[in-house]
Order: sequence, then C-alpha cells, then structure tokens
Amino acid sequence: MRSERELEQLLTQLIPTLRENYAVSDGYAGGNLINLFIHLKIDLTGYDFSHLALWQADLRGINLHQVNFSHCNLDRSIFSETLGGVLSVAISTKGELFAAGDTNGEIRVWQTSDGKQVLKLDRCTSWVWSVAFSPDGNLIACCDDKTVKVWDLRTQKLIIALEGHSGWIYQVAFSPDGSQIASASTDATIKLWDVKTSECLHTLAGHEGFVFSVTFSPDGKTLASGSHDRTVRLWNVHTGEYLKSLEGHDAWVWSVVFSPDGKAIASGSHDQTVI
Repeated sequence: MRSERELEQLLTQLIPTLRENYAVSDGYAGGNLINLFIHLKIDLTGYDFSHLALWQADLRGINLHQVNFSHCNLDRSIFSETLGGVLSVAISTKGELFAAGDTNGEIRVWQTSDGKQVLKLDRCTSWVWSVAFSPDGNLIACCDDKTVKVWDLRTQKLIIALEGHSGWIYQVAFSPDGSQIASASTDATIKLWDVKTSECLHTLAGHEGFVFSVTFSPDGKTLASGSHDRTVRLWNVHTGEYLKSLEGHDAWVWSVVFSPDGKAIASGSHDQTVI
C-alpha cells in the first residue's frame, strides 16, 4: 500500500506528461488528476498547473493560494464563487484586503495573504461602478445607483446611505483622513459628504457632462474630477470653490489621479491618451 506522500509524488510526476499532450488531450485526464489531489486532501499551495486541460475539476472550498492556472482550459470546472462582470476593485491602505464590485450588485472582500474571501455584501440594487476603503481599513464605500453606501467591515453592517444625486454615481473616494467621501455622478456634479454626520458639505457644479472620476490630493486640500466634457477640474475641498480647469483631451476623461507628492495629475481619456 503506497503512502500518501508516495501517491502525491506519483500524481505530481504526471503533470509534465499531461502538459506535453495538452494539444491532443480531451481534458478529462487533467480534471481527474486534480480531483484526485483534492480527494487525497493534498495541499495545492504553490502547484503549477499551467498549460493543462483541467475539465470538470471541482475546486469548491479549496485553498488555491499561489496555484498557477495560467493558460489552462478549465472548461466545466467549478469554483467556490461566481462573479458578475467586475467593474471596480480596491486595495486597503495597509494592503491586507482587496475588494471587487460587480454587475450583480455584489461586493466581495478577500484577504491578500491567502486569497480567502472574508465578506460578501449583496445589498446593492444596481451595478457597483466603484468601491473604496477608508484609510484606516474599517469602512468600505460603494456607489449603488444614485446612493453612496458605506459598510463597517468590523460588524459587516450597512451604516450609512448618502442620498442626494439625481443621476447614477460612477465613483466614490475617501479623503486621506477618512472624514469625507466624494461622489462623482452623471448629474454633472460632485458631492462632498461628512462621514460622521452623513451631511452633504458641498455640491460641486460646473462640469457640462457626466462626471466619471474623482480623487483627493494627498494633503486632502484639493479635489480633481474628470468628466464627459473632456476636462479635469480642480476644487477646494474646504470651501467647495472651483479652482481651475485642465484641458487637452479630445474625448471624455475616464480617470484622474494625483502623484504621491501632489504636484502632478494624470488623466486617462476615451481619446486613447494619458496626460
């Protein structure tokens, strides 16, 4: 009777053979192989299954940390969770968590250390175009149609619903100190919200089209927004005052970001350029 270690070595030795026959394999051999690994409770951490046909592999509940599935044919295989189209992703400030919002109206949060899903939030009624972590990593905000929703990750409870926009919200962002949230909307405005009181502090109007993106400067004093009107606008966070407009794109501006020192802004546009 072979030991579990000997069986693992035997199965591992089959991987290169299956890889060599990838072009002519029907995929069931690879799928059966990985199912045997799982049946024997073999830890798959670090395994290289790249360039294999792995049909009908049942991967539900399996730790796939550092498993290489690149260029695999995973036809008819089953994973623990299925996602809608992923519209937005975010990583917490300390890098311990990452989140994704999708077309199913769901937000999922995973640990970066092992890829384990730790939370699923499914109380959104529309596509989740944007997700953002608070600087301390305790809160996560998203846009749900015309509403900004905020959850406390420690209690997994919805604690804030910020309403006031008349159009869909495309992006949300926390200020560097976590005290404010900015929301960019198709109603051509940006709103600044107080996280503690849920009060709308300022409504920033002036764009002549949908506002797709918004970001705070590193010092939290300035806000930049990108719009369908092809401009990037800068705003004073404290007063809500419009400061200046940056022009140069030939199509709408999808994304804006400050450099770490706050001295430069990059913008990405539908005109296929970055300025």
